[in-house]
Amino acid sequence: MKKSSSYGNLYYLQCYNKVVILILYVDDFFFIGDIDHEIIVWLKQELHNKFKMISFELCTKYLNIQFTHHQDGLLLHQTKYVQNIIDEFGMTDCNPFKTLLPENIKLQKDMKYPPMDTHMYQHMVGKLVFLTNTH
Repeated sequence: MKKSSSYGNLYYLQCYNKVVILILYVDDFFFIGDIDHEIIVWLKQELHNKFKMISFELCTKYLNIQFTHHQDGLLLHQTKYVQNIIDEFGMTDCNPFKTLLPENIKLQKDMKYPPMDTHMYQHMVGKLVFLTNTH
């Protein structure tokens, strides 16, 4: 395996015009590629011989990203994570609506309503920031 010169946690192996990519993240690793089953078995055994490992499994979810495996490829999506956000904040029955604000609008404090729970707001924004950064 060769280490990538541009990304320190990425390794690759080229074999018979096919490539496997290994990505390390903290104490997890993933590999993906267009290689034959025999090469995957060999690579797993080589890694198992050099490092203490628990198991090798087909990844279906990691950091709220779902991996859906198809015969012709791999689909990464966050459908369940988005649905969990919608459910958690009680927005299941909401309908999408485009709200266009005029340019240079000056917002003012609305004293008719009690202030929003800042902890809940920060929690919601944090989840949405994570969603957009992983999307």
